[in-house]
Amino acid sequence: MKWLVVAICLAGAQGRTLYEDPTRSIRIYGYSSAEGGTNANGDFEFQLVGNPATVESRLQGMTLQGSIASGVVAPARSEKEPAFIRSLNVDGPAVLTLDSALMYQAQRDNAARFGTKAPEEPKGTDTAKLTTDRFVYSGTGSDGIFTIPNAFRIEARSEGQTPSLQYQQTMTATGSKATINLDPAAISTIPIETGTISGPVKVHIDRTETALGKPSEKTIMDGEADQVVLDLKSERAITLTGNVKVRGESGLYLGTSEGDTVVIFLDESLKPIRVRVTGSPTKSTLRDKSAGGGGK
Repeated sequence: MKWLVVAICLAGAQGRTLYEDPTRSIRIYGYSSAEGGTNANGDFEFQLVGNPATVESRLQGMTLQGSIASGVVAPARSEKEPAFIRSLNVDGPAVLTLDSALMYQAQRDNAARFGTKAPEEPKGTDTAKLTTDRFVYSGTGSDGIFTIPNAFRIEARSEGQTPSLQYQQTMTATGSKATINLDPAAISTIPIETGTISGPVKVHIDRTETALGKPSEKTIMDGEADQVVLDLKSERAITLTGNVKVRGESGLYLGTSEGDTVVIFLDESLKPIRVRVTGSPTKSTLRDKSAGGGGK
């Protein structure tokens, strides 16, 4: 293995780059000391100490930061085999940031580089920030798994506009541990597909939506559960199980619900559109303005 050892003590070291993929889709920087090199498979292995050490994967819209980081990056080999993070261990404070605008720009740049069709400009932007003390990532060019073994907080924001509608939404969630599955090949949108969050879990959703010629509508929802399962790939739903409590303060849902399971269904912009409550017994004072009501 060919190794490059770097030990920098100057203040300016935080802006230095240890590695950048030839397609500029992955960059490793922000270190006070680092070592790295190419292994027998042609991948780049590295260890960083920094404040923070930073690994950026622009094609996936991901920025990963921590005080200590180590991992393996697979460089791009063709337009059909883009660069990706094969493995990464980050110790904290550890921060994961997802940004759909960063992803969209990188995918446009990649299309121009290889002479392929550029992605369509998205109708909105999505960002998410996860903070914890440690996480582990394992990925390929087609999938990726984040394992968060300890307590964490995630803050997500979505905003967009169509000819007839404008919206802004924030969602925060806290839990004791989580597993999150990504799609690194996602186009112009945050690549979260599915995930499982262990509790106690708390979720808060705050959305403001303004339709053309109508007053703004605000939706505020809070949920608590022993476990939350995210499915943003097929059902587009948030499923809360075990000692579930859901409260709607304004907008689409008003009141409270308690049950064994509560499913919050979402539309393409992640707007809550329907709630299903099951359990024995089920308690609900929820007034669901959508069809079907809020009960069992």
